[in-house]
Amino acid sequence: MQRFILRFPGPDSPPPEDLAAIRTAPGIAVVDTAPAMVLVEAAVPDLERLMTQLPAWSLTPERYIPLPHPKRPRPKS
Repeated sequence: MQRFILRFPGPDSPPPEDLAAIRTAPGIAVVDTAPAMVLVEAAVPDLERLMTQLPAWSLTPERYIPLPHPKRPRPKS
């Protein structure tokens, strides 16, 4: 299973029925939420099935970018 970010565009909050569909979709686990975003963990086929019900939402794979260690010296330019 992979993690994905579902984003709702626009200035308004996502419709409650969309959020309910995400929370109750089979094979999809909600990891975290923000006002216009939902982080989910799911298999791609399960997520593709859900996205057909949510045409306004966009889907992006989660990316992990490690931060540099704060005490490690940085190269001089």
